[in-house]
Amino acid sequence: EIVIKQNKLDVVMLVIGHELGHVLSHPLGNMHDEEAKAFSFELAWMKAIKQNNIANLAGNINIDFQPANNGLHDVAFNFVKKLVSAGKRAMDVFRGLIDGEVSMQTSLVEY
Repeated sequence: EIVIKQNKLDVVMLVIGHELGHVLSHPLGNMHDEEAKAFSFELAWMKAIKQNNIANLAGNINIDFQPANNGLHDVAFNFVKKLVSAGKRAMDVFRGLIDGEVSMQTSLVEY
């Protein structure tokens, strides 16, 4: 179950994507992997919104956003961005985290 506060539609949609990334599978063993899982799903969600202009939001979607600089969200997001920049699809990173094939804890990124 996720709860989203009322906000502008683009913000609501991005928060929904992130929170769905948390709840679509079992919780992972450490906080960084859990946040990386949510961010990888969110990036795939954002790409789908942008490519399909869902709710006419394509122009509002910034794939290069910066999450909170708190040692958790920024670190997890940068981990996901590094994998995506290296050619991995965001949904493959999401699945790899769930399956334990990739983890920030072990830095196993070849999967």
